[in-house]
Amino acid sequence: MSLPPYVFDAAHEVVLDYAEYSGLPLPGIVACLSDFRRLNREEWEALPGSWADRAERFYALSRNYIFDLLRGHPSRRVVLENLQRFEPRIMESFRGHAGRTFLDFGGGTGVFCQIMAELGKEVTYADLAGPVSDFAAWRFQKLGLKVERVVSEPRALRLPRGFDLIFSDAVFEHLIDPLRSARELAGHLLPGGFMGLLVDLEGENPDMPMHRNVDIVALHRVLEGSGLSSLFGFGTFASGWCRPSGAPGVSG
Repeated sequence: MSLPPYVFDAAHEVVLDYAEYSGLPLPGIVACLSDFRRLNREEWEALPGSWADRAERFYALSRNYIFDLLRGHPSRRVVLENLQRFEPRIMESFRGHAGRTFLDFGGGTGVFCQIMAELGKEVTYADLAGPVSDFAAWRFQKLGLKVERVVSEPRALRLPRGFDLIFSDAVFEHLIDPLRSARELAGHLLPGGFMGLLVDLEGENPDMPMHRNVDIVALHRVLEGSGLSSLFGFGTFASGWCRPSGAPGVSG
């Protein structure tokens, strides 16, 4: 499905940050934001090997994937408006939770990490090494945000400790082994903690070949099998989870 052209708004601060960071002229960035699917598809198709081999190289090397993320997350306001539209209980749960430690798994450009840092949380950003996470690190430094960065591996997620709050937005459809990653992520939610998940269920798409089909029920069953309880959204693209107080998990 084709998307309408991207329309720049002066309030899109993350797009402006990328123009500053990259040195690219804003009109060129706007053009890429309108044509990001073709740019990504051509990069992907030029890579050799299996889907997993391509995925490993694509996120490490792609100079165009950033435009996908900027298109969907051009500003904090847009991110919060989208989350309110998709499932308002996710942000309500983050705002109302007393926990201090927060993990953004697949943090992308770092916009949601910024939002949570501004709420006073101790923020950890986890993503693959590559151009996207380099830009996120630059933004954190520019904004004076104290955000810990964890470099994730493309074939196996390894986290250093447990967290009170975990968020993941449109990540599992990109993963080589989503069920293994779900198990690892769930194991690092501390007792009493909350996790919010958004998963793109559009599935395999010729325009977005880096997306895979996600069996959301199987994914959610893995979370249940890891000791989490569904608060809302079981079997849907937007869900909330908790680890009951007293239930075993990774110690913080």
